[in-house]
Amino acid sequence: MNLSPLFRCRSLQTLPLYQPIRVTGSSLMPPQQKTRLQEPLSEQRAQNKLAKAFDESFAFQNTRTARAGPDGDGGVYSVIDSAIETKVNTLNIASTGLTALDFDPYEQGHCVHTRLYKGYRVAATVANSKHQGGVAVIWRVEANKGQGKPNIDIESFQRHGPNCLSYHYLHGGERQPVIVAYLLPDTLEDLHHVQAAFDRFKNRCPPFLCADLNVDLYAPVPDLRTRQVADFLAANDIEDMLQHFHSRRRFQHQKTWYQKRYNPDGTINRILRSRTDYIMTSPTLHHYFRNVQLVDPRIVNTDHYMIKAIIKTAPMKAQRKYLQGRKKFPLAPITPNSPTFTPADQLFLELKSYMPRPKQRQPHLWADWLSTHTKQLIRKRSQLAKSNTHKKDNRPELRRLSREIVQSIKEDTKRRTERAAAEIEACLEDQDLQGAWFKTNLWLKHRGDKAFRPSFEDMTRLTDEMEDMHKRVDPQEEEIPTLIAPYDIDDSVPTEDEITLAVKRLKSGKSPGASKMTVAHLKKWYRQAPPLKEEDIPQPEAWNKLVELVRHTWEHS
Repeated sequence: MNLSPLFRCRSLQTLPLYQPIRVTGSSLMPPQQKTRLQEPLSEQRAQNKLAKAFDESFAFQNTRTARAGPDGDGGVYSVIDSAIETKVNTLNIASTGLTALDFDPYEQGHCVHTRLYKGYRVAATVANSKHQGGVAVIWRVEANKGQGKPNIDIESFQRHGPNCLSYHYLHGGERQPVIVAYLLPDTLEDLHHVQAAFDRFKNRCPPFLCADLNVDLYAPVPDLRTRQVADFLAANDIEDMLQHFHSRRRFQHQKTWYQKRYNPDGTINRILRSRTDYIMTSPTLHHYFRNVQLVDPRIVNTDHYMIKAIIKTAPMKAQRKYLQGRKKFPLAPITPNSPTFTPADQLFLELKSYMPRPKQRQPHLWADWLSTHTKQLIRKRSQLAKSNTHKKDNRPELRRLSREIVQSIKEDTKRRTERAAAEIEACLEDQDLQGAWFKTNLWLKHRGDKAFRPSFEDMTRLTDEMEDMHKRVDPQEEEIPTLIAPYDIDDSVPTEDEITLAVKRLKSGKSPGASKMTVAHLKKWYRQAPPLKEEDIPQPEAWNKLVELVRHTWEHS
């Protein structure tokens, strides 16, 4: 139908601007009913917003390497920086390449890597070689600026071979088992380590599996390796969580690994993609996840995307309640009103009254010794490696940046050594030997893994083992012949000189017990009883009370 221009202009003038009008049931409601509906809806929005405020981020990525060296990727430092950039509090990584020292004078086999950096703690396995293998977990242990302590923690950490580890992931009072694994591309020999990790949590909640399986479970034509891994996962009743959530437009393919193929003129011919990395768990735990997405951090030089999951978590009050329950001493303190209160308890309370008030320990602020210039070089090299330029064109620039990064790290190490030497010398001038030793330990490269917090099940099992080890067992064979004639042992009440000799032989610097009374307190009380200098005022009350307590215990025990 042909219309004149004048008719078209008049039609446009008469028609109003296009504004879509949504006709719903609420538009036909009376105002009183609208008001009544708005109140519960606003309350529900506030509750949803409050629930999301306690969500925790949990991620997995194949970093290809976590070693700091000529490659110029920054090692663990860059990985932690990427976790901070993507706002991840718990990051599981695979293919770290972290190995132990070639010459270990202590024969402990500790993996060489950074233990604590920017408030994140790192625990890793010893990889097969520096070129492949190895897994690690990185989690936040210190608070951010302007925020409280993290609502997460890790306990009962255990290694299962070079490419598998497991732990309990604490979040909001919940304890979730987690397994991190990496299967080598040419073999499946690490599957029995993964099965051992599954058997560890057999009678507990189904675990999370964060793994680079080096197989595409969604391949249209699976090969023998893919079928074997799929059967293994089906036997343990776990499935991929990424498939249950819609990915962003860039990652609609949901492939976690990519490799670019170039034409001779430098243009991209095609991009090979596959799905090798997974965050998996039992279908019954699907409601734990609020969202699972793919992320591409720009700091780490890797050809794998990061899988970032948002997990529903309870408020921090529940987490604090669980941690306080761990710190609680199993034995109730004895008070004068207790039915089992004895004169020895009274003497001990009087002795504790002479202890000085303990000093408030200042938390150590872990300094970031990498300079800003080094971080900028690392970021620049990573972005250049991920760019779409031809590899032959940017290879000289990558080599130049690698040399600059190595030189910059050497300068940072030298600056850090000079700063540590100055701090140690300042402590020695102030006669603070313990502070100087603490500064030295911070600077030392050879530091082992700190003991991880055990779970309640580990403590119960350890208690049962110790009870079985120390219980009385009647000998079933002949007694061992002795060539020394039996003699009587003097079990009389010790004299003050004997108590003095025993106190002098105690080793200083040992950890105190539940009473917080140390060897330093006992030796200080002994020195105050007979003053070393004439001008000092003798204070024998504490020492006399200690002698009285020892003699009373000896007489009535």
